[in-house]
Amino acid sequence: MLQGKDLRLQAQTIYLEKKNQTNYAYGQTNVLLQYKGAIFRADRVKFDLTNRVATLTNVVTYSAPFYVQAQTVVLEKTGQFTAYGVELTTQELHPGNCTIETSVLRAYKEGRVSAKYRPWRSSGNGIPSRE
Repeated sequence: MLQGKDLRLQAQTIYLEKKNQTNYAYGQTNVLLQYKGAIFRADRVKFDLTNRVATLTNVVTYSAPFYVQAQTVVLEKTGQFTAYGVELTTQELHPGNCTIETSVLRAYKEGRVSAKYRPWRSSGNGIPSRE
């Protein structure tokens, strides 16, 4: 487990790396990331400890009133995030009363969300690019 201010990272495997002047934490398998009050469950995470930003893959989180299931989440220093390849449901692991599919979801700190549908493809680094 890795713990710091507003950050808690748990995973089956965690390793640290320093590139130039930037420190990274990587988590793989059964990742649980708590950051600024939000909780993310994922397969993998790359957390830039210096700039306090992260990229997570195969993610589930909660943004009221929906559970967000996403292929990729980019988490900002503020705790806001952008999710790509998204399905919103009213239940965590099963289709709920309401299911919405969208390609991009933006969750804001004050609880607002915006969603856009646009075709996307992987750019090879886990972050989708526009077609």
